[in-house]
Amino acid sequence: MVTAKKIPASASAGNKVYVEAQQAKTVKSASVLSFKATLEPMEEGIVSSKKSGKVVQILFDSGKRVTQGAPMVILDDQDIANQLKSAQMNLQKLELNLDLSQRNYDRINQLYVNSAVSKSDFENAEAALKTAKVDLESTRINIETLQDTLENTVVRSPISGAVDEKDVVLGQFVSPSNVLAKVKNTASLYAVIQIKQSDLDKVKAGSKATVKLSREDTKGYQGVVKTIDIAADVSARVFDCKVQVGNEAGKLHPGEFAYVEIPVDETVEKVVIPMKALTGAEGN
Repeated sequence: MVTAKKIPASASAGNKVYVEAQQAKTVKSASVLSFKATLEPMEEGIVSSKKSGKVVQILFDSGKRVTQGAPMVILDDQDIANQLKSAQMNLQKLELNLDLSQRNYDRINQLYVNSAVSKSDFENAEAALKTAKVDLESTRINIETLQDTLENTVVRSPISGAVDEKDVVLGQFVSPSNVLAKVKNTASLYAVIQIKQSDLDKVKAGSKATVKLSREDTKGYQGVVKTIDIAADVSARVFDCKVQVGNEAGKLHPGEFAYVEIPVDETVEKVVIPMKALTGAEGN
């Protein structure tokens, strides 16, 4: 019986795969702490009235920018204005009365020195002069109070910034307890993060930081660690920290989520491979 000898098939040149070997490397790089953050305005002012009154004008709207001291709400001032006018007219009468009382006192005093009038007459003239002075001073104080009250019928912006949370309508009766709006200074913002106890010695006030709106952001915004709370949250055992970041372009907004990266004085070893060693399609 003849047995056929098996001959190995020769490899076809078309089946050969040529690859270029690349060696992974270990490199040292600066260590970076990464945190989730919430953006908050650096400064926030509450718009409220110092007196009660009816709203007759509203001079602002949400999203608009205002400067510190700018009028925002006007209250009805007619009653205060009438009281002020009456007090000013009364002041003129009291000034005349004081002048007459002063002249009468000077005359009676001279006669009393010369024993030409009784002590009782002198004391009456002296009392009348004192009363005239008290009445005049009291009215002046009342006028100052009314002027302050009249000024307070104009509700002004406490700081410069953008208006938010408008909560007032025409005809509304407001009191000092009402929050009519908020003004937020967003020229700079705080990225608020929470630092673990184990990382507390690695982050200091004044440390540089980078604030990003997404992890894919390769540039971000440069900031600096401004404050670190001295006491930890008793439940989470973390320390609230505020990173100040400039916002001159207005691209950052209060309430947004962000990421903060803070480099620390440490180096870590990482294994890296060339980008061209990676291949595949999206998701694979």
